[in-house]
Amino acid sequence: MEKRTKVIVCFALLVALAVISRLIPMPAGIYGITPMYAMAIFGGVVFKKDRKFAFLLPLLSFFICDVLIQLLYSIGAWSTPGFYEGQLLNYVLFALLTFVGLGIKKPGVLSIGIASLIAPTVFYILSNLGVWAFAGFYPLTGAGLKACYVAGWPFYFPYSLLSTVVAAAVLFGVYHLYKNKAGIATSTTHSHI
Repeated sequence: MEKRTKVIVCFALLVALAVISRLIPMPAGIYGITPMYAMAIFGGVVFKKDRKFAFLLPLLSFFICDVLIQLLYSIGAWSTPGFYEGQLLNYVLFALLTFVGLGIKKPGVLSIGIASLIAPTVFYILSNLGVWAFAGFYPLTGAGLKACYVAGWPFYFPYSLLSTVVAAAVLFGVYHLYKNKAGIATSTTHSHI
């Protein structure tokens, strides 16, 4: 039961972190800073044995934040709505990004680093393809597709990539330190029994 409580507390802290980070306004011209890609990877790696938590972590974080942003928008304290047409695609894509973490066999600096580049890249490619195909903002031509990817570029490069690498380093670094400290505490406790 104690392990389950630790998982729930860890999960709640990560959701709170994601919500708070998404609610921090960014200066003009800075787009795409988010820990959400890193959280999808982290969820896939850490909650591999309990996959419902792996998928729930990024999706619940995203949903709670969208609810809060919608509330702020409804009272005029936020410039964009939390919920908008076509947003379901974002939820599907964040669920898919969890598979990036689930696919990591042996977590290490290299594998987490590569995953931190893959996740925002996959999101950029698929989300812009979805906007082009379904939103009706761009003509369904090669030129329209190119225009859609050009418009989405500032959300991807460099800030999505950088924020994912940094957030993943922090999440996995803190988790590694916690596991090592917990392992030391456990072995010390057992040596006195």
